[in-house]
Amino acid sequence: MVRGLYAAASGMMAQIARQDIHAHNLANANTVGFRGARAVVGRFADNLATAARVGSRTAGAVYVQAARHDPADGPLVRTDNPLDLALSGSACFVVQTPAGVAYTTDGRFRLDHQRRLVTQQGDLVLDETGPVVVPEGELTVTERGELFCRGQRLGQLRLVEPVNPEPIGRGLYLASQTQPPNAVTVHQGMVEQSNVSTMLEMAQMLSGFRLYEANATALRYQDQSLATLQRIVE
Repeated sequence: MVRGLYAAASGMMAQIARQDIHAHNLANANTVGFRGARAVVGRFADNLATAARVGSRTAGAVYVQAARHDPADGPLVRTDNPLDLALSGSACFVVQTPAGVAYTTDGRFRLDHQRRLVTQQGDLVLDETGPVVVPEGELTVTERGELFCRGQRLGQLRLVEPVNPEPIGRGLYLASQTQPPNAVTVHQGMVEQSNVSTMLEMAQMLSGFRLYEANATALRYQDQSLATLQRIVE
């Protein structure tokens, strides 16, 4: 396989993968608590150096290594609903789902029939000891995540920073490791909007399309050169 053809084709495939990521971000631009992803593309210079070192004809390609979670905060919108919570910082709420523990930044909570604090889908919101149960009365949440009702302290919201979180749908993330959050603030009566900028995503999609076209042109020229060379040899 000619390395130039492979490099150009891999560049086209990388741009297709990037477009899928940007399209997913745009589709969730109005999803509460959604935090977008950023494509991590392998550097051509590094891959070409690898090709030279190992003597591979297919090494040296450009490819999307991963879709990295963007931890940046989204804008906050006031709702004045005491069960709506938003976070400033890279922390997530911890919830108990039927499949196990998961993490979310969608703080549109409600009370179930047992007065447990749950997500819109019914997953239990956890504090330091387990599910949050709210007695009769209005819930008050401090900026540090402490829970009070009629002056009685109920507990402390469990807030963590997932390491390399993987989205699983419904605004939830999984992570094999977590760490204590750094400088997190809880805002009661507010929700966090998506951190996706539609203008930026559209600009990046347009840039990716131009790069795709450039790689397609390079591929076509190399194919024409090979065809010309074949005719000369024959």
